[in-house]
Amino acid sequence: MALNTKFTWAILLGLSMAVAACDDKTDDTGGDVTDGGSSDGGSSDGGSSDGGSSDGGAGDGGSDCDTGFAVVGYYGGATVTDGTAYENGWEDFYIVDLATGEDICRVASYVSDEGARDDCEACDWAFDLKSYDSFYQNDTEEGCTLYGVVASDYDDAEWSYGFASTWSYEYYGYEYTYYDVLMFTSSYYENWYGITWASTSWDGETFGYDWPGGYTYTYSDGCF
Repeated sequence: MALNTKFTWAILLGLSMAVAACDDKTDDTGGDVTDGGSSDGGSSDGGSSDGGSSDGGAGDGGSDCDTGFAVVGYYGGATVTDGTAYENGWEDFYIVDLATGEDICRVASYVSDEGARDDCEACDWAFDLKSYDSFYQNDTEEGCTLYGVVASDYDDAEWSYGFASTWSYEYYGYEYTYYDVLMFTSSYYENWYGITWASTSWDGETFGYDWPGGYTYTYSDGCF
């Protein structure tokens, strides 16, 4: 069901690449669901590769299948006044074309507070969360379908986010310290994980994050 979808994308977005698990000693590092407003999803204007190929030929000039790259991630936020409640929560799952900055796929979900957590020692605050009423945003249902992304699959997802203003961990005798870290865990994990490459903001009330974690190919219509 839904969390399986989120769990799968969390793996693809880099939990297996560059994440550090919090142990007993340490833990680590965010706007609203709108009718069409979207972030750039952490995308850059970096040129995409045309490395497209069809019939085994790449860049042959006559190909009907051109490929580029897109960034995949999560973008969301909530009102977290003094860290006591996670209100007005929302989250977008996005696939954004790196060359154009345009949404290929965007699924928006409302997010409810399912209770505070006290097991993330480094966190300023942490909450169990659940998504509901997910929908395609910015007229991207067709693009989402190309990637097998179904909006309703994002309903009833359950996971936990936290925020750590400072998070440190030791690795081979060296201590690494990060600031304003998005923390993540779910029933699939025993530990909290610091998503150190996510951008976050929290001013004591408004919390926001952008978690771009991986890349995928884009394809022209001739590929399908």
